[in-house]
Amino acid sequence: MPCSSVILVVLYPAAAREARMRAVSRETLSNPMVTRMAPARYATPEPGGAAIVESVYTPILSSEASMPIRFHPPRSTRLAALLLAPLAPLFLLGMAAPPGQAEEDAPTKGKGAAPLMDDLSDVSRDLDVLQARQIPMLLFFHATYCAYCQTVDEEFLQTMAEDPAYADRLIIRRVEIDSPRPEIQWQGTSYAPVEFARLQGVELVPQVMFFAPDGKQVVDELKGLTVPDFYPAYLDQRLAAAERCIDEPTLPVCTADIDEPRRQLAGDRPTD
Repeated sequence: MPCSSVILVVLYPAAAREARMRAVSRETLSNPMVTRMAPARYATPEPGGAAIVESVYTPILSSEASMPIRFHPPRSTRLAALLLAPLAPLFLLGMAAPPGQAEEDAPTKGKGAAPLMDDLSDVSRDLDVLQARQIPMLLFFHATYCAYCQTVDEEFLQTMAEDPAYADRLIIRRVEIDSPRPEIQWQGTSYAPVEFARLQGVELVPQVMFFAPDGKQVVDELKGLTVPDFYPAYLDQRLAAAERCIDEPTLPVCTADIDEPRRQLAGDRPTD
């Protein structure tokens, strides 16, 4: 049965947006931009052989610096939202996909099928996707206590994942270091996210790495959140370089400035 769509648009005052941007700029200029992590400690293994993590990586910055920046809209905006609330069901009904469309938009089955953005859970499976489609993987290390991580995730990576222009260019995988799930299958072993991050030499978040279909890290890491306005350009530059490195792996940009040792997801597990 056909139904009409109702689209509601709420305009935020320009002054409020500018105030928010100034607040973000002040926070950006006054803090080190990254949250460093202290090494994890492990207790004596349980009888089953699994080590108990006594403490995950903890932020060294003050708690105030790690607090997310919250934007409180002016009273007029809140009033508009209350007045429009009764129409929300109509808006949601208009946004609903027609029958069968959800199935059509879902990734097709096959070796190269995978969501563009997801939590990392099976390294071998994602490497199969890279090899089948000859695209790079963006690996994002983040934490719930890290406000800059939330900015990178919500404002940049999710925006990239929703843009059709990136659908056939890469896959994005996330590793949340202070979460016990999902466990990450790698080299026949299951790792907690914090342990996987430690094995990749991650000492600060947010941090972005790129990997080629052969599992080798390409281009230099993107650490912290320096200038938010330029961050999308930093991502695009590294993505374009990672794509070139698939066909020309000996280019200087593929290995220059990468932290040593170079990460290799398809090779042997790095030693502690």
